[in-house]
Amino acid sequence: YCFLATTVGNGKSGIVSSGAQTLYPTNETIEPKSAYLLWESQLGLVSDIELKFGYVRFKLPDTSARGNAVIAVYDENDKVLWSWHIWITNTPSEQSVTIGEHDIVFLDRNLGATAATCNSAATALATYGLYYQWGRKDPSMGPPTYNYAPINLITAPYYDAYSDEKTAAEVVQFAQPTLQNSVENPMYLVMPTSQPLSYIFNWTYQRYDFLWGYDQATGMTTKTIYDPCPFGYRVPSSELNSIFSTGSGSAGTYGYTRTVNGTQFFFPYTGFKGVDMGLNSLICSWKYVGQKGDYQSSTYCNDANAKKGEVSQYMHRSRVYVSSSNSWNETGVGSYSGNMIRDYANRRTAAPVRCVKDDTIGSISASLTPSVDVLQPDTQMSFTYQASSYGSAIESITITAKYTNTAGVTIAKTVGEELNVHKYQVEGVKTYKTPNDYNKDGIVFELVVRNEHGLVYTEELSLVATLFTAEFNRWVDTVNESVTNETRNFVVIGEEVRYYINISSNANPTSVTIDGKSATASGTFTGNAAFNTTWYITWSKNSKGVYPMKATIVAGGETFTDVDLGDEGKMTVCGLTRSNNSTTDIDTSGGTLYVWQNSDYTSTYLTSVNTNLAANTSMNYYNLFTVEGQNIVSVARDQALNNYSGTISFATNGTNYNIAKSGNSINVTYKHTYSWGGTTTYYLRQSNDTTVQGSTTNSSRNWKVYTVTYDRP
Repeated sequence: YCFLATTVGNGKSGIVSSGAQTLYPTNETIEPKSAYLLWESQLGLVSDIELKFGYVRFKLPDTSARGNAVIAVYDENDKVLWSWHIWITNTPSEQSVTIGEHDIVFLDRNLGATAATCNSAATALATYGLYYQWGRKDPSMGPPTYNYAPINLITAPYYDAYSDEKTAAEVVQFAQPTLQNSVENPMYLVMPTSQPLSYIFNWTYQRYDFLWGYDQATGMTTKTIYDPCPFGYRVPSSELNSIFSTGSGSAGTYGYTRTVNGTQFFFPYTGFKGVDMGLNSLICSWKYVGQKGDYQSSTYCNDANAKKGEVSQYMHRSRVYVSSSNSWNETGVGSYSGNMIRDYANRRTAAPVRCVKDDTIGSISASLTPSVDVLQPDTQMSFTYQASSYGSAIESITITAKYTNTAGVTIAKTVGEELNVHKYQVEGVKTYKTPNDYNKDGIVFELVVRNEHGLVYTEELSLVATLFTAEFNRWVDTVNESVTNETRNFVVIGEEVRYYINISSNANPTSVTIDGKSATASGTFTGNAAFNTTWYITWSKNSKGVYPMKATIVAGGETFTDVDLGDEGKMTVCGLTRSNNSTTDIDTSGGTLYVWQNSDYTSTYLTSVNTNLAANTSMNYYNLFTVEGQNIVSVARDQALNNYSGTISFATNGTNYNIAKSGNSINVTYKHTYSWGGTTTYYLRQSNDTTVQGSTTNSSRNWKVYTVTYDRP
């Protein structure tokens, strides 16, 4: 196995920041000279540790062995520069639960544990995992037994670089402990020799609230270089409280089980090592092993008035505290009640961590921007590229040009390449001279970014000699121009509309066909190309359905066929169905007259869908008038029958219409004047429940209005 050892941690951009405070290290890049084992939980767990070309390499001699180890890298003076925890366990399962609008994913075991659950004293200790002082990346060993009671720091055995067995946690004290002290002493609990000025319950001399990435101002948590969880996970913030704020819990013999939406989370009674919440003692020891579990989060108390009994919780770390007992007292703190408590604790204490999934870790974003929009042969051009990788250093960046030449041969050429980048953010410029033998498909440029965890981001862009885009603009009813796709996103069988598209191109289109029909140019629009033109066809369909629309465009001497106008450009054609007899499809032939509802059911349209009904048989025979609420409005939209009362007349395309309302009936007549001067008056009469016909007789011209609804495909 191997890992990159020239970059510390795997937090965002390597380093967290807190204004003027001095952090350690001050740069994410280090230059190690050697690598050695610090400790391992069983002898021979890892072997053959070496530093090669900036990577630490090691072996696992026994692939069935399970446990933990820490490997450190050193400078030329044998000072620890950084260290990494190696967790060897069966792959932990992810436990997912949805709470409100949030999906929360926890690992099924504590960090460093080799088992997720237990059912006996013999297996309980394997679920405890390792212990961490709040804000530190470095673990320390657990207790020697699952219910260890003596007041000392005896631990389960572990082995140092010299194969010497250790059986106790060691404490190192500094007058003013710093982050650098903790990084350079990863095997030890760090404590002050006297109480620090900023906060007497802290292990550092200065106050650092952000070490595990929680930002109280925004409520967001960012994985930092001090976060001890594996890649893709982090110390929980509000997620821990979330699962303990819902569902139900039960205290068992070896741990506390929380059940949320059917998912069971097991939290063993690990105890902690350090001092109780209310004690500022400089003496550390095991507390409540086998009785209680102290589970940390990255959040902290910022309320100066918060107290537990007489103990101020100000600047304490937050935790979930589980117990086998329902009530107890703690020295210097006070009484507790309940098997599960959400409160705050001393930051000097070392306690377990349960990692939560961090979906942002490893994500890569990148962009590739050319200096030109259109290809020109034998021309120098350039590309500006940017790339960033969250929590995982970029290993390599490659830009490749691919095209098929006029002889049909596919050619690929590297435009630019950066290897062994080892940075979280990269930007630069690469130049490229275009060939002179690419075909009409142009050249595809591909940007590939790979980070140290093997994640790959790919972005492609195409450049062609004749650049064009074609997209749907709108459709408009040919008679009633107030009816467009902005008011109704579908048309009706037989309804005639004008269908418009926008074309942006670097050559003026000479011919456009839409849905197999020759299109008419209809002006220009503001766009980024040399030519930005609008085109339309007159369009209708005699059967319901969803019709994908495609265009053929001739521009610059080239023909572009089957240009897809996208989902927005698809045309939906509805049928009509009688609302009082929904199983009957309304006849769309034979001069039928309908009233149908709009999509919002606030207005209806009275429409003929057959040319035999209208005197003008060429076009514009739709929407004779509109019924809107209690009003009838003509096609011209300049006359209305309020509350269906009175008479209106209007003319369209050589036909004069007269609409009158009387009682529960609407009477419609229309006259047509022929080219030779003769005039014929037609009456609309109802011949049956579904058909209204035009007739030159005046009989039975009163008819009922039947509401018809859209029958969508």
